Amino acid sequence: RGGGERGRASSTSDSVKGGGITTSHKGPFSEDELLTYKLKSCAMNSHTPLNPGEYYEIRVRASCAQGNGEFGTSLIGHTDMPGAGAPLSPRGSCGVTEVTPTSVTVHWQRSPDNGSEILRYHLKYRSANTGKGNSVEIPVGELLQTGSAYLSSSANLAYVLSGLQPAQTYEISFKAENIYGVSSDSSATRVTMAKAVNPSRIKSLNVKVKNGTCASLAFSEPIAGGMEIEEYQVETDDWFWYRESFAVRDAVVLRERVEAASSAPKKTATSVPSAVEVLLHDLIPAGKYKARVRARNAAGWGDWSEVLSFETPELGKCATKENIHAYQEFPDIKDRLGDCMIGCHPLRVASSSSCAESCIMRTLGLTEDCAKCYSESSYCIIRRCALQCINPKSQMCTNCNKVKCVPLLRECTGVPEWGLKIPY
Repeated sequence: RGGGERGRASSTSDSVKGGGITTSHKGPFSEDELLTYKLKSCAMNSHTPLNPGEYYEIRVRASCAQGNGEFGTSLIGHTDMPGAGAPLSPRGSCGVTEVTPTSVTVHWQRSPDNGSEILRYHLKYRSANTGKGNSVEIPVGELLQTGSAYLSSSANLAYVLSGLQPAQTYEISFKAENIYGVSSDSSATRVTMAKAVNPSRIKSLNVKVKNGTCASLAFSEPIAGGMEIEEYQVETDDWFWYRESFAVRDAVVLRERVEAASSAPKKTATSVPSAVEVLLHDLIPAGKYKARVRARNAAGWGDWSEVLSFETPELGKCATKENIHAYQEFPDIKDRLGDCMIGCHPLRVASSSSCAESCIMRTLGLTEDCAKCYSESSYCIIRRCALQCINPKSQMCTNCNKVKCVPLLRECTGVPEWGLKIPY
């Protein structure tokens, strides 16, 4: 089935008898050679030869006594004209649509190929403000197709030209290339890029508390004036650590996620385009938080969203409203826990378990259930890391404790690992 720039459109249906097609070609085919060979083979083996200088869409299926098989994938190719040459001058200039601060969609009509298939187009653009220019080489297969079918000589082609500068005026032209050479440039089209616009303020901020250490902030992707959102920034009032109004957590935009992090504790955030969800990890259970979000594109930062308040539920035996105060009130909680556990060591005290629990409750004001988590942790170290912890402050003791005992302590207390305040 074909239709080209020269001659009338035709429609044929031919068969090739079994046994295949023989050829004297040696070695592997290149992509262009394979296309040419297939077209020539179809022409040689069909009842009706192909017309020169036309685009053809070709597909093949097999037949047997039981009937016909399914058609294979279509192949589009072009037959050369006798005396073919470089493409002729383009028809007119290109058009532009969808102008943003940094990109524009360029449209043009397929150039006359002068008897040989066009392989690629060269899109040239130059800033009228600075005089600097560049060009893009675009294989035909990478072009967007609009309007008429590609087999038609009136087919419209399109390409999204990006990486431009906001508010700059550009002159854009194109030319075509085939195996015989390159055409002359089309006449230039002028386009002025849109001005850069900061992202809009994030609205409709919602929170979903997933558990004691994790919550998500959901919102609609802000309007960015046609520019890509490059980064999200999250602020929360890190009341537990810093007692400040707000602390910033930078967010890095990935392909389908937004990752947000802070030095201590570490937090991350995830998102998807249009409906963004920022996931905050390692929150303190039984805590009250405030959060807000803003976005950045190449023009700069947008305004902060409204402030959203939320609470995290209690978790475990220590991350409760009755106990969480101790982690704030006693900066030396780690040393106090260590003193209780070492002072109540089995080699020193007969009932070391009750000794450690009483010491922790008295010194830090923790509940009995919470104090037991830490006293049991000390016995875990004695049972599983005795040799490694002859020196409790050694790296060997720390490594053993982290692998064999810390997971049990974290599960019992409900406090994230970075906030456990492990004595040694």
